[in-house]
Amino acid sequence: MTDLLFTQGKDNLAGIVGKIYYLPVEDILTLPALSAVGSLETAATNIVCKAGGKKAYEVYLTDESGSVEYKPVGVRDGMAIEAILKGRYPANNHNLAKFIRDVQNTPCVIFYQEGPDVKLLGVTNLDQATTALSLSIPCYWDAGDGGKTGALRSDEKGFIFQWKFTCAHPPIIYKGVIPLTPTA
Repeated sequence: MTDLLFTQGKDNLAGIVGKIYYLPVEDILTLPALSAVGSLETAATNIVCKAGGKKAYEVYLTDESGSVEYKPVGVRDGMAIEAILKGRYPANNHNLAKFIRDVQNTPCVIFYQEGPDVKLLGVTNLDQATTALSLSIPCYWDAGDGGKTGALRSDEKGFIFQWKFTCAHPPIIYKGVIPLTPTA
């Protein structure tokens, strides 16, 4: 355990920066290890995808619409951390419909950037005495607010995505490169 300190006067912006990235668990070959026992930051090693064109998929979010909320859940002697990522995609089109069909009911890992850090939903350290990471408790697409067309020309339209992940700790910081190039 360490002190929980904060230095005043440094950048501390809120929100998700840019896009998020979606990777089905079934497409992952290997995970990195944590940088040290007790750390929640990976070593500078990449998540490796299986052969056959596997990669993470980019998901555009409207600027300042993406957020992750995490909170303790459970009973006194069985607490966990529940993380919920929300963000708005600004259109109702064929690509959105196909994406929804592909992601619903699919266990996944979500990459998102918060400040300078890329974080992971769907990857957990099941034993804090080791550096091993696991996909045993993946992230899932959650019901969320869904889509809407709007009524007035100036109304908001599009789809509010939501993914949910629950494990024993806050999201892990990922120090590798997001696998955006399809594997051979």
